[in-house]
Amino acid sequence: MNDTPPTRGRGGARPGAGRKAVLTSEQRLEIGAVIHDMLWRETRARSNRVLAAKLVEDDLPMLWAGLDRMRQAHPVVRDRQLADIQAAIEEGILQGRRYVPGPIRIAPGIRRSIIRRVALAASQRWHLPVSERMAERCLEEYRAIKARIDAEMADYVPDIDNPDRD
Repeated sequence: MNDTPPTRGRGGARPGAGRKAVLTSEQRLEIGAVIHDMLWRETRARSNRVLAAKLVEDDLPMLWAGLDRMRQAHPVVRDRQLADIQAAIEEGILQGRRYVPGPIRIAPGIRRSIIRRVALAASQRWHLPVSERMAERCLEEYRAIKARIDAEMADYVPDIDNPDRD
């Protein structure tokens, strides 16, 4: 005689058990993309403010304005004057470069506030509870998808000769 209870229907995950998803996959992707975009926009804005301050510190705007005034007042500017201004420009932050490369990492200290703002905005927009942790996970999902797509597209070369092929 077998005294063990029947195992059918017992143990393991039950159908419908567990917490239902609060956000759809599209909403999670949108939240992640918005956070990612805002992080880079704020990083670039901070970088531009720092660069502008350094340029003013090096008197670069004044040097360029002086160069323009000199060209307008005297069409034939002596090489010595141009060389002096060029040397002053190259000694500053640019150091002979035509541009300063932008940031390659997210600026420190901005992530938390941006995630908080986006989570609050998403909660208000969709009338759903979106926590900061949930928004953080959305950003992680977005970055994983973006990395996978970037990796797949790295070797992609369009067939220009036959446009119907793509």
